[in-house]
Amino acid sequence: MHFSNAYGAMPLSTGNKTESGCGYYTHFDMNFSYAPIKDLYKFEVVDLASGDGRIPENIWQKPPSAELAFGQTDEESLLPYALLDPIVMSYVEDYVTSFERFRDWVAAPSRQKITGNVQTLMDWLDRDVAVDDYERIVSLIGRMEYKRRQTCPGTKVSKVAFGIGRRIPIVEKWS
Repeated sequence: MHFSNAYGAMPLSTGNKTESGCGYYTHFDMNFSYAPIKDLYKFEVVDLASGDGRIPENIWQKPPSAELAFGQTDEESLLPYALLDPIVMSYVEDYVTSFERFRDWVAAPSRQKITGNVQTLMDWLDRDVAVDDYERIVSLIGRMEYKRRQTCPGTKVSKVAFGIGRRIPIVEKWS
């Protein structure tokens, strides 16, 4: 922000669609001028960035964190991104609202890439905690609508992006 104020440069947000879906970004992250990766899931951001070779290996080894508390990581607080990406994608873009339908959605033969680690997702689908995990994240997505309304504009690259084209009430129960 200092650089922006000093030189008139446009500050860019680093938030992605998975973080936005779960409300996992700080007010500082979301109050910039523009969010170029706002409509990309975490695995898409990683795919884009990893093909470049300019990001040092120690950055890739650091667990994702909003740094809301000492030692906090996003995946410990939520779920691994290999699970979060497809949950957010299915719920937001294809309106999948039950675990049974989610399981069918994952298994669809014509499905595009939905995660950075398919094996982690497939292993999780058979675990006893999967239904509760899924319902917790879908509930979280609904509760975080108010936060998404406060974010800056960004590039739209999917069929359903957060923002003006997706109108969900923020103060009443709707799901």
